[in-house]
Amino acid sequence: NIQLASHTASLKEMLTYIKEQAEQTEGWIFGRGWNQDYFSDEKRMPTRFDLDTITTEYPVYLTRVCGHCLVTNTKALEVMGIDLKTCDEDIQKGIFYDDTMEQVYHFVPSPTKDDLKKMIVEACKKLNSYGVTSSQSDDYCMFRSVSYKTVNEAYEEVKNVVNYLEFSTLHIRPPLRISLVFTSLLPRFELRFGASLLAPQLPTTPKRG
Repeated sequence: NIQLASHTASLKEMLTYIKEQAEQTEGWIFGRGWNQDYFSDEKRMPTRFDLDTITTEYPVYLTRVCGHCLVTNTKALEVMGIDLKTCDEDIQKGIFYDDTMEQVYHFVPSPTKDDLKKMIVEACKKLNSYGVTSSQSDDYCMFRSVSYKTVNEAYEEVKNVVNYLEFSTLHIRPPLRISLVFTSLLPRFELRFGASLLAPQLPTTPKRG
C-alpha cells in the first residue's frame, strides 16, 4: 500500500500512478491527497480532461488534500447526469467545491458495516507501522450515505471481537465513546489506489444520519 501523496510531485506522475492502479479495479475510482501548489510541472487544478487520461470507462474523482474540492472525469459527470451545456464553468471542468461535492458523493456506492470494520483494522495497522497509536478522522462526514450509528457500531464490534482480522495484535487505544478516532478512511483509498489522508479535526456531533 503506497500513499497517493508520495506520487503527487507532479500532475503527470499522479495521473500515471492512478492509471496503473485503475487497471486493477472496476467501478468508481477515488482518492485523496493531491495539492496543485506542489506540482513540479504544472501548478494548476486538474480537470476532467486530465482524469480522462486515466480512464473513460469508469467514473473517477480525486479529492484535494484539504477536502474542500474534488475533480472528476467525464464518465463521472455522465453517471451523475450532468448537462455540460447548462452547468457552471467549474463543473464543466469537472471541478466541485464544498457543498457541490455532495452531488458526487451521492453516486458513490456506500460501504457495508463489514467494509467499515475492515477499513478500521487496516487503518490501525497502517498507523502502527508509523508508530502512531491513536488518531482522529472524519468518518461521519466521509461516507455521506452511511448513518453515524452504523459507523459507531463498526467501531464497537471491532473493539469487542477478539482476534477480528488480527485485531489483538494491533497496538491501539479504542475509545470509551465512539467519536472521531482512527483514520479509518485511509485504507479505503489505499486499497483502491493508495491515496493519502490528512484528517482534520471536526465537530463530534454528526451532521447526518
